[in-house]
Amino acid sequence: MLEMKTLQTDAVTRIYEAHLTKDFAADELKPLSHILERIECGDYECFGFFESHQLVGYMFFSGSRKSNLLLLDYFAVVNGKRGMGYGSQMLRHVKSLEYNKDGIIIEIEHPDSAKSREDYEVRKKREAFYLNNGLEKTNVESRVNGVHFDILFFKKPDGQGTVHIANQLQLLYEDLLSNKYKYQIWMS
Repeated sequence: MLEMKTLQTDAVTRIYEAHLTKDFAADELKPLSHILERIECGDYECFGFFESHQLVGYMFFSGSRKSNLLLLDYFAVVNGKRGMGYGSQMLRHVKSLEYNKDGIIIEIEHPDSAKSREDYEVRKKREAFYLNNGLEKTNVESRVNGVHFDILFFKKPDGQGTVHIANQLQLLYEDLLSNKYKYQIWMS
C-alpha cells in the first residue's frame, strides 16, 4: 500500500539532489535554497510517496498567502517505478488531502507548441493522464519565460470557476515569479 508522508527539509534536500536534478531539465529547476526558504515561510509543501519504506514518487506544491489555490510545482515517479500506476495512486492521495486551499492548479506544456512529433505525443499523453485522473482542463492558458502552458485544475467539491482560476493564478505568479520571469495569463 502506498503511504504519503510530508517531507522535512533534510528529505527534501536528498530527493532534490538524487531525483529532481535527473527528472527535470536544468532550466525547470528552482534552486534548492529557494525551495527550502519557501518551506520555512510556510508557502511550500513537499510529499514523498513510499511503498515498504522505499520512495516511489514525490510531489512539491507551491502556495502563496495571496492565493487560495496551490500550484503543483514538481511531480514525478522515481526512475524504475514508472508505468506501474504509482502516479495515479499519488494523485488519488493528494485529492483526498485536507488542505486550506480551494484547489490545485497544474501547468502542462501546450501540445501545439511542441518542437517535434515525439514531444507532441509526450505532451498529449501527459494531458490524458491528468484528465483520466480527474483533473479538469480549463480555458486558462499562460506563458512563463516563453513556455506556453494549459492550466488544469482539481477543485474541492465547492470549487470556483475559470475566472477565479485565472485571477488566483495571477496572484500565485506575482508572488512566485516576482520580477525574475516574464509571464502572461489569458482565457482562450
